[in-house]
Amino acid sequence: APDAEKITAPVTEPPAEGAEQLPSPPSGMSKKQRKYLRHKQVRRDILRNGRQKLPLFRQVFPLLWPEDHTFRLMKIGIFRDAEAFV
Repeated sequence: APDAEKITAPVTEPPAEGAEQLPSPPSGMSKKQRKYLRHKQVRRDILRNGRQKLPLFRQVFPLLWPEDHTFRLMKIGIFRDAEAFV
């Protein structure tokens, strides 16, 4: 009950950079939940605006990259992929 005062204010969030906005969350959220949601929205906008680093890496080094094995490369490790290409 101590944070009953805080609950009403943060519901009106500024709209995110992206065009569509998630429906505003139910008002009874803790500070941690609100922080998590805000970071989730920020991350989604970064992805939507194409600022993630991986495609840029593919543009700069197209020859290092087999078609769509980008994430397999990261998971398995570059050496095993290098062996496959030799």
